[in-house]
Amino acid sequence: GWKPQQVKNGGVGGSEEMLVMWAEYMAKDGNKVEVYMNGFVGGYGNVEYFAHDQFNRFERCDLFISFKAKNILEGSINAEKIIHWSHESESLAFVANNLDCIVCLTEYHAKNIIKRSE
Repeated sequence: GWKPQQVKNGGVGGSEEMLVMWAEYMAKDGNKVEVYMNGFVGGYGNVEYFAHDQFNRFERCDLFISFKAKNILEGSINAEKIIHWSHESESLAFVANNLDCIVCLTEYHAKNIIKRSE
């Protein structure tokens, strides 16, 4: 797995780097931001990172970001905003109503997700 610290110390992939930078930006205004992903667990900057299996859908947060974990989006999530950061061409039809936003990397990527989710 990768760690958010690698953005400044060694580098990570483009999706991973943008996730770290974006989550930190969203946390600047005092929002409680939680990211659920594979790999790093702990705090980095003003963001908390958790493993998928640590997810507690009853714990409140301001901004919930799922990264490479669409199955975690099934059911209710106690968050002001729910975002799925996608980097794959995947169907999100089964969770689309639970989301406030889907982050896609390109226009082609967004169109492909829409097509697969119809």
